[in-house]
Order: sequence, then structure tokens, then C-alpha cells
Amino acid sequence: MGMSSGYVIGVLLASFAIADQAKGSVYLPIYQIAALIILNAGLIIALLGRWFTTRKEADPPLSMWLQVRAGYWYTLLTTSLLWLVIFLQVPVVSRETHTIFWGPLAFALVLYYLLSKVFVAHGYKLLGLQVAESQWGDELRDRITSVKEFIAELGPYQLVLLGRGVRNAFAVYPQGKIMLGIELFQHLEDPEMKAVMLHEIGHLQDTKFVHYRHRIGQLLPFLMVGFLVMDQGKVFPSPLVESAVLLLGIFGFAMVLKRLTLKGEFVADRFAKEFPGNFHPHLLSALAKIYTLNGLDRDFCKKSNYAHLDIDERQKMAETGTFAVKRKPVRSFFLTFIPFMILGVALQFGWSSLFPSPGKQWKTFHNRYHRLFNARSYEEAEKTLGSGLDLSLRKFGEVDRHTYILLKDYARFFLRQKKPARSEEFILRAEKVGEQLYGAASLRRKAEWKIHARIRRQQNKIPEAKSLYTAILAVQQQQGDTPYNISRTLYSLAAISNNRPEIIDYYQQIIQLYKEASPEDGESPSEYIFSDLAEMYTEDGLPEKAEALLNEAVELVRQKKGATSDAYAGSILDLAYFLQRTGKYARAEELFKQCQSIGSGNDGGTAIGAGYGLAENYRLQDKLAMAEKELRRLVRLEEKKYGRNSQELIYGLTELASLARQQGDQAQEEALRQRIQRLEDAGE
Repeated sequence: MGMSSGYVIGVLLASFAIADQAKGSVYLPIYQIAALIILNAGLIIALLGRWFTTRKEADPPLSMWLQVRAGYWYTLLTTSLLWLVIFLQVPVVSRETHTIFWGPLAFALVLYYLLSKVFVAHGYKLLGLQVAESQWGDELRDRITSVKEFIAELGPYQLVLLGRGVRNAFAVYPQGKIMLGIELFQHLEDPEMKAVMLHEIGHLQDTKFVHYRHRIGQLLPFLMVGFLVMDQGKVFPSPLVESAVLLLGIFGFAMVLKRLTLKGEFVADRFAKEFPGNFHPHLLSALAKIYTLNGLDRDFCKKSNYAHLDIDERQKMAETGTFAVKRKPVRSFFLTFIPFMILGVALQFGWSSLFPSPGKQWKTFHNRYHRLFNARSYEEAEKTLGSGLDLSLRKFGEVDRHTYILLKDYARFFLRQKKPARSEEFILRAEKVGEQLYGAASLRRKAEWKIHARIRRQQNKIPEAKSLYTAILAVQQQQGDTPYNISRTLYSLAAISNNRPEIIDYYQQIIQLYKEASPEDGESPSEYIFSDLAEMYTEDGLPEKAEALLNEAVELVRQKKGATSDAYAGSILDLAYFLQRTGKYARAEELFKQCQSIGSGNDGGTAIGAGYGLAENYRLQDKLAMAEKELRRLVRLEEKKYGRNSQELIYGLTELASLARQQGDQAQEEALRQRIQRLEDAGE
């Protein structure tokens, strides 16, 4: 079963890749069927290959079709993983919202258990493996009856006889069935047959290892569902990681199950050994014959079947009475499965490249459009956008998320090209699609409404633009949008308003949002709102109100962003400049110096701005020497940071030149002006 399992895992990976790449936005039934056919065909091919390699060693030769049917049923019976291909065909996570679809999940899990129970209970009948009593023949009837009576004395166990070619016996837990190839009656003596039955009953009576293996096996569909949730939720960064997680997970699960199976074999052997009548030697001789009948050498389990014991291992454990089997499956496992993992990953990449899904093609057009537009290749960008929209309409239809996004892209494109009429044409289509997709009032339509409002502003239809922004604001407030997003809408309303009290009201609302915002809300409104509103208060002749607002801003920003943040330094700088304009130089000087010691450090942009403010503060107080000293310090700092020939130096040098003129130092002023001119010429 080693190579068969390896092949199945490989096909599982391949069918997973095909289903994943083929579905686009939804699973397509044709690909579901294709994946199931590929999986089952791969298993049958593997079983056929095994028959071709073993039939020459068996005596007499095996029946190919019965052997394949039996192997197929037995593999599906003991490896519930193979049924999990069902789950690969069920979309469990929304690609748009990442929400989990519990309905399809529940359906898939119920279907899994129904199919597994049906196959355990009736699979041998469905595949025509059972030998009916009318087909026993007179010479076997008495022996079969004797074995059934022997079993009946030990418990309510059912004996099921399988057709010629099945040369083995196994127990089906917890159904209490013992499957036995009828052909064994021709080769095993009665004591050997009873010893085999005792071994199988030992499995059914094992309340530990077989029971645990069964329970752990039932976890497999839930683990696979968890894997699918992660896959469809795009948790895995690449197909390689995805396949590696799946493969290593299967490896770990298989190791646990195989260890439990080995210990279960030891428990079943011990049951036969301890049963009155000394049946264990008969069990070993029966196994030797079964090995020969199936064309296997004495070390078959050590080499190829890590979940069972060879005859010498059984003999040794019977003598010692302890479980002492060690397997080294890791090397063989990786040598078998890694090629199939590589095959699965290669197929995923190859299938995606040769036959990209509609979703992948759409994404390619979408990304290419944005790349071309940002590069200002507007003609090519428009062609790409048209190709993407055509694909979306053909593959997904008008009412679909893909089409909706491209219609908004078209509207933005023509809006930026100053073609509001064309832009309006596409945004109206987008609004119809958006309403059918998300309803009349949904935050997901916010971008669509904002585009429409910008079109109205470009058409100079201000009342209509205001009506749209107001509607957006109402939806945002009702559905709990972030403070930052709400503030952007309020800024837009303020920008189109000609009513000063109304603008102040919008600004006050933004400040209230800033106060109420918490770290969990994400990005908060900009701190610039305080200086903007303070400027309006100042223009309206309310400097005391402006100063109080800026002082409040300093404390608020400190609480929210911390006393070492750039935002806090910026709020102090705003207050310092305001105090400087109102003639409160001493307090302004104190704040400029405080600002230089926080934020991004003494060489940061905010600190340099504070330095220039401090120099201006000195100049306004006629402390020209102190102003010159501060300006020269700042220029040296910028030279060190940006280089002597940087355009960044022009502002500081200009301030020094103005100060030199105020001091009456014409030579110094001329030297500075010449240096400024050289920097400007170099910049041109």
C-alpha cells in the first residue's frame, strides 16, 4: 500500500490544485466531477500496477479484477482520507468577505459520514465481492459452518466471505464484522483458520488501540476542513507552503495511526496466544501460507507495510510478551511522497499558467490597468480596462463583484481625465450593480458614492454633491465605519461648503471623532484638524478660543499617540507658532525647545522646523545674535543630513541672508545669496 498511498496523496494534491485554479469565483460542477474521476482512476491504476508486480509470485495467479475490486474497497475502507476529496469540492470560505459557509460544511460532513458508513456496511456487496451461501459448495459448507459456530461462541460477530482472489482476513470495527477470503479454506487447516479468527476477534475486542485509532480517524474530516478554511481564507503565503503543510500534516497523522495499528496487532496476537488451546503457532503457520498465497516475502511488512507485523516479529513478541517493534518509515515516506508533493505544486503552477481561471485572468487585467495608469500610459490603460470588463461580463455577468469593481475603475479613469460625462455613465451602471449585490445602504458601496459625488463636484453641481456626501455620512454613522473614514467624508463636506458656521461645525465633528477614537478603531482622524479650526477661529477674531483649542490638542495627542511621538511634537509646534504670531514669545520659545527634544530626534523634520521657529522667535525679539547662532546650527545639521549641495539648504540659507541684511552685513548677505543661486542653478 506504500506506493498506492503515495499515488493517492499525489493525485489528491493535483486534484486540489485543479479544483482551486478552475473555480474562479465559485466551484464549477464539471471540475468537481473531474477531480473525483481523477482521484478514483489514479487509485485503480495504482492497484492494477500492484497486481502486475505480484501476480507472478503468487500461486496460483491472482484474479486481476477481483483483486483490484477488493483492493479498491479495502483502501477506501481503511483510508478515510480518500473520501475527503468531497471536501475539496465544497467552497467553505467566501473569497469576498472571508466568512465561513456553515451550510455547505455541514452538508459535506454529513455526506462524509453517510458515505463511509454505507461503504463499511455494504461496500463489499456494491463491488460484488461477497460470496453468497448458495455459492459455497458442499465441500466447503461444513468447514464454513464450523468456523461460524466457533465465532458465535465468542460474541455477536458476523462472518462475511469474499470471493476468490482475496487471500486475507480482516476485522471491521466497530461493526463487528470479520471479512475472510473464501479461498483461504482451500489452503488453511481448521486450527489455522480458527487462529486467524481469534486474531481478528482480538481486534474487535481491543478497547484501547483499535478504539483510539477509530476515534482519531474520525477527526480527519474536521482537520481537513480546518485546512480548507485556511487555504480558502488565503492564510498560506504560497502554494509550496500550502502543499508542505498538507503533506506534513498527513505524515504526522499517518504516523500516529500506524503506531496504534502496530500495537493493535500485538494485542490481537496476544488474544490468540492466551486463548485456551495454544493457537498462536497455528496463527504463525497460517500467516506464512497467506504470505505465499499473495506472493510476498517474509519481510514484506518491514519493507512496505509499516502498519502490520511480520512473522518473526510476531514470534519474538509472543515469546517476550512485550511490544518491541521499531519502524523507520521517515526516509521511505519522504522518498515516496516528496516527488508527489513536487508534482502537486508543479501542476498547480502549470495549470494556473496554461489554463488560468477567470478569476486569475481578471486579476491580471486589473493589476495591469493600475500599473499602466500609474505610469501615465493612459491609452493602454483604457484598452486593458476594456479587456478586463469584457472578460468579467462574459465569465461572471453584469451583477458580479468583478464587474462592479471594473465599472468603478472606469468611472475613476474618466474622472481623472476630466471627462465627467463618461465617468457618470459608468458610475450609474456601478450603482445598479452595487444595489443588487449589497443592498440600498451598505458601507461596501462607499467608494461608489464618493466617486459619484466627485463627478458632481467636477460638474459644479455642488448641491447634488453635498446630498451624496450627506447620504454617505449617514450610512457610515449608522453602520459603524471607522472614525478616520467618517472624518474624510466630513472634510469633503467642508471643502464644498460656502457657509462658515457649517464648515466650523464639520471641523468640530471631526475633533469629536478624534476624541472618541480608540486604538482598536484603526487610523484616527488627522491631527491637522486642530490647527485648521484654530486658524478659522483666529480669522474670526477669536484668538483665545484658538489658543484653548491648540492647548487641548497638545494634551489629547499626548494621551493618544504618546509623549515621544512625532504627532505630539507636531501639535506642540502648531501651538508654538500660534503663540509666536500672537506675540507670546517666551511661551513660544519654551515650546520650540521642547519640540526639538521629542519626536524623531534632533535631526528629524519636526525638530528642524521647531529650530527655524525658534530662530524666528529670537529675530522677532531683536535677539539677532541668538537667531544667527540657531540658523547656522540648523544649516550645519541639514548639510550633515542632506549634503552641502542639497536643495534642502536653500530655506535656511535664505533665512540667514535675510538676517545678515537686518544686521547690515552686506558682504555676508552677498556670499549667502551667491551660494543660494548656485544651489538653485544646480537644481534646474
